[in-house]
This record gives sequence, C-alpha cells and structure tokens, in this order.
Amino acid sequence: MTNVFSAKTLPAMVLLIAGLSFSTTSLAGDRMELTIAPQEIPGTSEIESGNFTRAIPKLNGALNHANNNLSRSPALVNLCAAHTASGDLEQADDYCAAAIDTGVNVARAYNNKAVINCLQGNVEVCVEDLERAASLRNGNRVIQRNLARARTMQSATLASNN
Repeated sequence: MTNVFSAKTLPAMVLLIAGLSFSTTSLAGDRMELTIAPQEIPGTSEIESGNFTRAIPKLNGALNHANNNLSRSPALVNLCAAHTASGDLEQADDYCAAAIDTGVNVARAYNNKAVINCLQGNVEVCVEDLERAASLRNGNRVIQRNLARARTMQSATLASNN
C-alpha cells in the first residue's frame, strides 16, 4: 500500500513510502526518511494518509491505554513521526526520547530523532543518532540511506566552515 501526501507545515515536502517510512527534504535538498512502527495501532492509517491532526489524538489514546513498554513504543514512535511531519519538532523530540527510554525497538526512534536534528541544523547529532540506529538495526535500508545523506551533509558543513 503506497500513499503520497504533502505536509505544508514542514519546511519541506513529506512523502509516504510503502506505509512504513516517509521522507522530508532537509539541508542541501537531501531527503531524510522518517519511519513509523509497523504495528497497526489507532492513528497509523491517519499518518499513512497524511492526516496528522487526526492521527495525534488517536495515538495519544493508544498511548494512554498502553500498559507496558512493548505497547507504548509503537505509539511513541508514531507520535514522534506525526509531530515531526506536522512541524512540531519540540514535541516530536520529546516523543522520540520517550520511545528511546522504553528500550523497545529503539532504532526507529533514533532514526526519527536524527531527522529532527537534521531539520534543526544539528548535523553532528543527526549523524550520531543514525550511527546508534545503524548499530541496532544493521542493514536497515532507511537508516543506511539517512546515514549516508547525513554524512554528506556533515562533509558539506565541514567544507564550508574551512
């Protein structure tokens, strides 16, 4: 299932790819990809269709009903992605941090946190987060693509500072 949408509130275009990740143009026009949890929880279909305003309350409801870290993690990762796509990077970062704190499938949260850092111009931290994500999910294509893009941005930043 592939849906395509645009989020006008981001400083960049957001596209959904195969229902599991979407990309956002960040520094230097490179695309960084956000990921959502593969579990079908309330709010997931709204994220996939680009309706973040409807997704967020449903995801908050799922989070409120979650009684352990295994069920909290997907809601937190998806809240991070939805808030990032809607342009609320501060709230998104809080949800990513909470997802990481669960200790459950944290590679997606580190990936999304890296995207937030790149959008905020924190390329060094972005690379660090993606390296953590890659160490946890070695071979994940989205993380590998994001890491390559972030390292390119890092090199460009270093070259422009010299």
